Amino acid sequence: MKQGYKLILLLLLAASFILTGCRTAKQEDAEHDEGPAQMKALPFDGAFNPEGGRAAKGITLTALAAQRIGIKTGKINEIRNGNGPTRKAVPYAAVLYDPHGKTWVYTIRQPLTYLREPVAVEVIEDEVAILSNGPEAGTTIAAVGIAMLYGVEHGIGQ
Repeated sequence: MKQGYKLILLLLLAASFILTGCRTAKQEDAEHDEGPAQMKALPFDGAFNPEGGRAAKGITLTALAAQRIGIKTGKINEIRNGNGPTRKAVPYAAVLYDPHGKTWVYTIRQPLTYLREPVAVEVIEDEVAILSNGPEAGTTIAAVGIAMLYGVEHGIGQ
């Protein structure tokens, strides 16, 4: 008789694990109905605007998606070489080259929202890209994870 109780207990335990797993999966699906990323129109308020003042599409990620992609941020800095003029600079890793050879950075205008904006690279010195045109100095940019953002923007891997 003791073995019968052990068998029933074992079956109940196994059933509870299975049912708990199913419930968790459904809860996760409900929490992620919107998906890890959304594309939405954002005002393009940068000084260097090839869109002619129109809204551009930005990517809004969930906090979990940004963490999984490994987004690291930086700033567009102003640098001066001796007595020369100040120039804008970004980490070279933050520059995205699209399939047409155009150069871009992902700016962060709102938390977890990334907008791809064009830049003109004048020269690359060590690990720094010197810009002749682009968003204003001090603008926060994505410095790591830009290839993944580009993939999200173009639906690669979905």
